[in-house]
Amino acid sequence: MVGPGDVLEVRIWSLVEDTKVLEAEVAADGTATFPKIGPVPVRGQALGAVETTLCEALARVYRDATIRVAIGRTRTVPVFVVGEMAE
Repeated sequence: MVGPGDVLEVRIWSLVEDTKVLEAEVAADGTATFPKIGPVPVRGQALGAVETTLCEALARVYRDATIRVAIGRTRTVPVFVVGEMAE
């Protein structure tokens, strides 16, 4: 599930333009903001659902382009271990 702190990497291929790579970090409010389309709600969605949402939004700006979405960097989650450990 995509959440705050994840970085989404969007690759856009087109015959007319060079390949573009857009990156956006998911904000605390669960949105990722991209140029020309603004904030897109993505928190709590599987990556496939996020890709579908972003492809629909970006297709209005980048016509006849192939768009792929991936996690460029995952968020870090601090883990604390308390108590004794066996050697």
